[in-house]
Amino acid sequence: MRKKKLVLILLVLSILFLLIGCVAWGNTNANLDKLNSLRFTDCAEGDKLSYRTESSIEINLYFGENSVKAENSYLLSDRKDRLEVAAYILFAAKQKDIAITQELSDIMGELTFHNLCYKLRIEPEKTRSADLDYCGDTRFAVWFPSKILAVLGF
Repeated sequence: MRKKKLVLILLVLSILFLLIGCVAWGNTNANLDKLNSLRFTDCAEGDKLSYRTESSIEINLYFGENSVKAENSYLLSDRKDRLEVAAYILFAAKQKDIAITQELSDIMGELTFHNLCYKLRIEPEKTRSADLDYCGDTRFAVWFPSKILAVLGF
């Protein structure tokens, strides 16, 4: 009887991981399609940049010493918009000779986590805008959920 329960539990876990993998794979393919369609031109000089997504959402970016602040990032409710802004952040940082060790998916995960917290009304005054550290956030409460969302392609 115990052996049957163990087999059933393993089967359910396998199916769950398969579904998670399918979601991540689908999101990754959609992200790659979107990335291939993006074309950025030279960015303006200075620490403040304004970027308008293809869906006409304007986001102000402030490049600081250790991080970039995406003002009103809660407006990026669509995954494609978050991907576009994250890719632009990396592009602009490269143009400004700023070293960012985070991957594109990590920046997207952190943007998604900020948006999720804002929608759930978890400290909305702090999560309204995303402060994205160049080396990644080291706080476990931010790093862990952001990483999970990044792996899943959100």
